[in-house]
Amino acid sequence: MVTNGVTFAWLCDAFVDPDVRGHGIGAMLIAGIVENCRPLGLRRIALSTSDAHGLYAKFDFTPLATSESWMERLDQPNS
Repeated sequence: MVTNGVTFAWLCDAFVDPDVRGHGIGAMLIAGIVENCRPLGLRRIALSTSDAHGLYAKFDFTPLATSESWMERLDQPNS
């Protein structure tokens, strides 16, 4: 988790070992993260996921309503 501690946080990575998935560890991890951020009064916690939408939805994460303000720069390896 990366945050400015005032308005925004970015959940940049959460990983559960494949051998122990399906035992609620991911849900406990995200619940703890959300709870630890609550006292900060953040307006937004952002993340990107390719396969865990259902998990994050349980904690009120939703797809971006608008993405006009989001931008990215991808570094390309030298070829």
